[in-house]
Amino acid sequence: MNTKKFGDYGEEIAVEYLKKRGYRILERNFKACGSEADIVCELIKSDEISQAGAIIFVEVKKRSTERFGLPSEAVGNAKRRQYIKAANAYIVFRRKVNTDIRFDVIEITDSEINHIKAAFTC
Repeated sequence: MNTKKFGDYGEEIAVEYLKKRGYRILERNFKACGSEADIVCELIKSDEISQAGAIIFVEVKKRSTERFGLPSEAVGNAKRRQYIKAANAYIVFRRKVNTDIRFDVIEITDSEINHIKAAFTC
């Protein structure tokens, strides 16, 4: 499986995971200003971190092996800046200016899905 298909498969797993947990998927692969967010979703009911209605930007990382570390370790400063840029564009384009936002990471390995809520902030 090539890396694009591998990544798309990981995103599909993450979308199903989020839907089952009460998130509403708003966009996939949102692109703007040279940046991209894998998944943009809305929190339907409040959780331990955010209120219902918050917009969640989700980076999905899938790895077949942990030989090079956990998938979430690949979300460095450059990726975070890219997500913040994409989030700012989304907020402006979709007129969600007064909406709470959060940045999550979903890491997927062959054995588990780990949802890291509020993985980073602006």
